Amino acid sequence: EGLMILTSAPGVVEAVLDSLGSGGSLADDPGVRAAAQQLNAAASVVLLPGPDACLSFSPNPLLDALDEAELSAEDLLAEPLPAQPQALYPTLGLGYHYPGTGKAGVDLPHWLVVMHYPAPELAELDLAPRLALAEQGMSQASDAPYSELYRVEMGTVAGSDILLALAPQGENRSSLLMSMLYRRDMLFATCP
Repeated sequence: EGLMILTSAPGVVEAVLDSLGSGGSLADDPGVRAAAQQLNAAASVVLLPGPDACLSFSPNPLLDALDEAELSAEDLLAEPLPAQPQALYPTLGLGYHYPGTGKAGVDLPHWLVVMHYPAPELAELDLAPRLALAEQGMSQASDAPYSELYRVEMGTVAGSDILLALAPQGENRSSLLMSMLYRRDMLFATCP
């Protein structure tokens, strides 16, 4: 009968408590249903609903740049920015698959990341920059390129969803994605 709500936004607590009183559930959220459907074969799933799901993954590039180097404001503004995501997604889903246990003998990727958008054209717009961040980004927690931590096996749009399939690189990486999620070390999931 207990409920724990972990958030840094007090408005989220009020919204959750209000929905409990109204009989609403996550199953009523079309974004949650869509992401869950993409992850239906996963052994384990995490769903982050709500339009602010991406906010906790958004780094502050100005602070990061100032932390790493002694640059002036003019230097920072002169640096070209990498392609950035353009649209907010209202639901993020992560699923963990065990290799070799897919349907009809098809191997599934180790991890499937689902970013559900309100419309297919928004997912299409965001695929290239999110895929580039997943492939070329830098892990702040590990201080290593993502390419040393995992391999991007697939990046595609399915309906209104961006799907990223990630395979761990090296040994002892079975919990890497969950660690990246809890540390908010997923640059490819950032808000625009």
